[in-house]
Amino acid sequence: MAHVLQESVFAPNAITALTKKHQQKEIALDNHITQALVSQQASGKRKVSKQTAKLYMQKYNDAEANFMLLHEFSSGLIPCVLEKIDKHQMSLLHHFSREATEAVESVRQSLDTFASPVTKISQEQRQVVVNVMREMLDASAIINTTLAIISEDYNIDLKSQVLEREKAWEKFGWI
Repeated sequence: MAHVLQESVFAPNAITALTKKHQQKEIALDNHITQALVSQQASGKRKVSKQTAKLYMQKYNDAEANFMLLHEFSSGLIPCVLEKIDKHQMSLLHHFSREATEAVESVRQSLDTFASPVTKISQEQRQVVVNVMREMLDASAIINTTLAIISEDYNIDLKSQVLEREKAWEKFGWI
């Protein structure tokens, strides 16, 4: 975990997501870099520096590209955006419902394991914990993908929604 936040990464999918909405020339001018660099980043020939990624995230409020950048820069700690899934809202919401239900059911079936002292769990119980984590990660990936797509489709700023929710989470005593 020491090297979680990378200094630079290959992130062609994130840059391609940006170039679908903004011309390479525009991205280059906005960020004081060359169009050739943007092109090379989009094709996976050049890395994106942490500084450049920060500029991209500040200048372009693109949740999908931002999640992709966060995934790469976090060395995979942030789940990826599911690129090959049907991105129609109803399809995404169906997947979300299914994955969330599976995660909750997995937790419900594993309560005995989680009630056991951590230092005394067996290898079998440990595998149960791993399976619960995997179900939660599936749900998290579909949630991030769904948030990115519906924020774009409905033109709702995801960052501002997160900041607004943080106020509620603070009131709840969660943060």
